[in-house]
Amino acid sequence: MNEKYKLIYDLLSQKSIDWSAVELEVKSLGDSINDKYEEGTILSELYMDANTYKSGEILTRLTKLFLDNGYDVTANDEMNGAECLRNLCWSSYDKYVLHTAEMLLDAGANTRVNTDEDDEDGVMDSISWKFGYWNTGDYEAANMFVAYYEMVQAERTGEDYHGIRNIDDCIGCALTKVELMGRGEKGREDYSFKDSLILWFGTMPLVVDRSVEFVVNPNKVRKEDNIVDISDSFSSILGKKLVGLKYKSASEAEMIFEDGAKFIFVNDSATAGNDNITANIIAVEG
Repeated sequence: MNEKYKLIYDLLSQKSIDWSAVELEVKSLGDSINDKYEEGTILSELYMDANTYKSGEILTRLTKLFLDNGYDVTANDEMNGAECLRNLCWSSYDKYVLHTAEMLLDAGANTRVNTDEDDEDGVMDSISWKFGYWNTGDYEAANMFVAYYEMVQAERTGEDYHGIRNIDDCIGCALTKVELMGRGEKGREDYSFKDSLILWFGTMPLVVDRSVEFVVNPNKVRKEDNIVDISDSFSSILGKKLVGLKYKSASEAEMIFEDGAKFIFVNDSATAGNDNITANIIAVEG
């Protein structure tokens, strides 16, 4: 990669980033901003080094600078955008991957362009490869890639891909409502569901399915006509802010709220012996 790449990378790697200096370097690229090198474009390669930056937010801000200064995601036979979408899969693994991907899609990035000889389905191949994190214990990252997958799938089917996020966007927000999507059975001490729950954090519908995956996905809510408000079953955590999510395994996760309240999700299908087992949700007083 050329000297300009190194200059921008060095600026982004600083403890305190001088964004005015970064902007000057991006502007100085001129028409070369879309040049294709063996490794990719300058922007797509800067994504690959994102694990050395302080936050994935840097990617979102950097992408906007490139787009505002002539970066064309359709250039080089649409490889510019396709490589950026792919390289996000090896970047920061935080919520800003989704914010950046949405920005690239808005600019016209093509999700179907193959970026490697082994690719058969564009960025979907890279995303699907990352699902292996469910087996290696990096559950939070795996869950983020579920959201990335749903975003790309929505774009491909002509649905609105905006606002699809992972649970990190809900952290710091209060739970305002709980809804049941599809069928459900109410127990005496827990709540079991066969389809999905919708946990509303303001205007964000966090959909939780029985695979213990968490994705803010307004599309699922818009398409579902069988939704029931069950907020009264979870009065102990309504109004409390979400502090974090901790996976204990690929099939068990714990949402932690302020004051110590917890929302525990367990998929116990492995011990069920039939196809109708549901995930159990337990509200715990803080």
